[in-house]
Amino acid sequence: MGLFHSKLDSGSDDEWEPNVSSRLSHVGEAVYQELPMKYSKYRHKMWNATFSAMVGSLQQTPSVKTFTENLELTKDPPHSNGFVDKMFDVMSKTTKWCDFMSLAPPYEGGKDDYFLKKMKEALKNVAGNAKGKEPIIVRLMFGWGYGESHPPRFGPIDCDLWMKKFTEELPEDANIQLWVGAWRYGQSWNHAKIIAVDGKYLHTGGHNVWSKSYLENKPVHDISIEMEGHATHDAHLFSNTQWEWIQYRRGTFWGRILSSIPSWVPMLTFHRADISEYPIGRQLRFPPLYKRSIVDKYKPSSVSVPVFSVGRQAALVDGFSAFFSRDQPAAVADAAFVAMFGSATNTIRMSLQDLGPAGGPKYGRLGGLILGWPTEYFKPMVRAILKRGVVIQIVLSNRKTPENSFGYPINEVYSKIIKCMKKEFPNEVTNTILKEEIIGKKLCISYIRHKGGNTYYQDEKEEPEEDNEIYNHPKFIIIDDVCSYTGSQNLYRSDLAEWGIIIDDADITAGMMEDYWNPLWKASHNEDDYNVEKIMESLEDDTDNDEVVFNPYTFGGKKKIEEIVRALNEGEAPRCAGRN
Repeated sequence: MGLFHSKLDSGSDDEWEPNVSSRLSHVGEAVYQELPMKYSKYRHKMWNATFSAMVGSLQQTPSVKTFTENLELTKDPPHSNGFVDKMFDVMSKTTKWCDFMSLAPPYEGGKDDYFLKKMKEALKNVAGNAKGKEPIIVRLMFGWGYGESHPPRFGPIDCDLWMKKFTEELPEDANIQLWVGAWRYGQSWNHAKIIAVDGKYLHTGGHNVWSKSYLENKPVHDISIEMEGHATHDAHLFSNTQWEWIQYRRGTFWGRILSSIPSWVPMLTFHRADISEYPIGRQLRFPPLYKRSIVDKYKPSSVSVPVFSVGRQAALVDGFSAFFSRDQPAAVADAAFVAMFGSATNTIRMSLQDLGPAGGPKYGRLGGLILGWPTEYFKPMVRAILKRGVVIQIVLSNRKTPENSFGYPINEVYSKIIKCMKKEFPNEVTNTILKEEIIGKKLCISYIRHKGGNTYYQDEKEEPEEDNEIYNHPKFIIIDDVCSYTGSQNLYRSDLAEWGIIIDDADITAGMMEDYWNPLWKASHNEDDYNVEKIMESLEDDTDNDEVVFNPYTFGGKKKIEEIVRALNEGEAPRCAGRN
């Protein structure tokens, strides 16, 4: 689209673009070689290399103790409210500019929702910081998510409604300028989770702001990080692109017409851009764009380490049909992941929600037949296994978790990766090698478990085990125990706007291993999760072309999707029907 390649404001690039190359590991070097070469025009829009410091340890909910002790998790007493406190303590530090980004607002807990309570408290603190100063800018950006209906409906965010909720406890003279925005463009919407404050303080990761998901008796496992440093500038600038698109969209002929329709009204179009401002009715309808010169300069902490901010803006930059044609020229974070996997010499460790595409066995397999599997990641992974002896360990959500798994059995996940391996190296991969050297040895995949197994611990069992399986939601990668990614981007195929941080430091990665990965893997790894013979049987029956994506925005793609839907409705077994 070419709309968002605005120039940087004046200032010394040396502070913001330091020479990190001398301190990079082999993993960081691989990322640094890839991004400037192919994506230089998106620097400070979707990626950067700089120095920042991690604050504290990896923030995980629920507690790491679930992997080492039998803990019954209940809403009262609270088990993870402290995480929410830390999250909005970052927001409360704002003195000039705050960007908050998430999939959807804190809708789940009603009037007493703890996320909403702490967010409103943080906004009051920000208003207190603004007394006698220039107004503080606060931009709250959401995607396409759940609303307040009962049961919650997945659809547009009502920006006016949420503006009233966020500001109802602010003093009348609150010296802040606040915007709530939300958008969807084709199959793209915001999925990044960011709190960026004053170009210095940063909170990001996988956590949404939903109390039922994180604070009650069956909490989703997730991780986030807090940082200080110049990577925060890049989070602000990433947010700029989405606000620019909202302003652009609202400025078109149809945008002006649609802007007169309330956010909650269903419409045929999937292209939407909504906004609400506070104070209401002021002359400035759209927020200003962030510039480095707005916030105070500072020297990075002495404990700062090399970091990469990596993201993608999906359809906002590539166009709304690019994902389905597999032509995504600005999928920067995707390229960073490929470089990370391609650099591995010893281990690749991942804690993920899923690898299979949306619309798995639980949903009639439609998504899997249309979207395919992430072979762009599988290819460097299988090369690492066969050519460099790399061991890959993956923890996934359990199959029957209702909201945080698409339901692919681990045997099928194994078979899809091995299928890619056999395609890439047809003369080297024999069934004997797969059975004796690869499955469960070089490639190890498990469902997430606590100490007591793959269900939430109950002192007195109140519900069936099959309704009590543990959820996993992180997007977390460790390469060779020296470099990590923490962010919002899943590895299964999607076209959402994402953002995260690659930390290239062996000491910090060692801390993440000790605090999170080692207890997770010790509790979760179980050879009973896979069956070699069923994996091989699945391989023989699999005739899917995992790399094909049908574009619903073309006539041919639409017809093909209609054929698949018709076959599923008529009860024809889809290819590779997935076995336990």
